[in-house]
Amino acid sequence: MALPYKQWTDEEIKDRNVIPEGEYNFTITNAIRSVSKQKFDNEGNPKPKYEMLELDFEYADANGIVKKQRDWIVFAEGMDWKLAHLANTTGTWELYIKGELDCHHLRLKKGKFRLGVKTSEYNGEERKQNFVKDYVKKEVALSNVNIVKNDDLNDDLPF
Repeated sequence: MALPYKQWTDEEIKDRNVIPEGEYNFTITNAIRSVSKQKFDNEGNPKPKYEMLELDFEYADANGIVKKQRDWIVFAEGMDWKLAHLANTTGTWELYIKGELDCHHLRLKKGKFRLGVKTSEYNGEERKQNFVKDYVKKEVALSNVNIVKNDDLNDDLPF
């Protein structure tokens, strides 16, 4: 009797750690400040370096297997929008609004992110990998919503 194995192709082996796009619950295992790597333009001139937030996550795939994911939020104009969604999903929105959110507030927080799949080149080979597309915002709390009372509404509907 043969062993109960799956016959893997080279492509399947290369992409074995990539999970389908979708929304997954996460826990932040680490959050640190760092600075972007030095990059250069086509003429060899240095581009600006930016402060950024490095985040490490743990989450479970559809089979309950714990996976790790990393994301970077770069603090440059037009690039740090994801921090607002991260603050919302982790329950740190009030700190974000006050301008007080820092790394230690994010460690061990739970939330939900939307993972995507992208193709990139690594060591001369094309490969797929997951990335954080965005953080899934929670419903807005009632304390943040203006409730309008309209006495003209007809509640005597026949159904």
